[in-house]
Amino acid sequence: MAEGSTSSGSNRNVTIGGDATYSVGPGVTAMTDVLYHRYNDEANVQSNENRGGAVIGGLQIAF
Repeated sequence: MAEGSTSSGSNRNVTIGGDATYSVGPGVTAMTDVLYHRYNDEANVQSNENRGGAVIGGLQIAF
């Protein structure tokens, strides 16, 4: 619960994500992650209602 809040109940966090890998060639792998996160405040204070997304990509090279 946020500091200074007088509500009793629960806040809600939701995170959804997925990832994928693809072998490009011998010793080379491409990777990606996709994430979405949402936070709802029980008091419905708009400044405490947050959401965001991310796409992360990478390349792994093994010798």
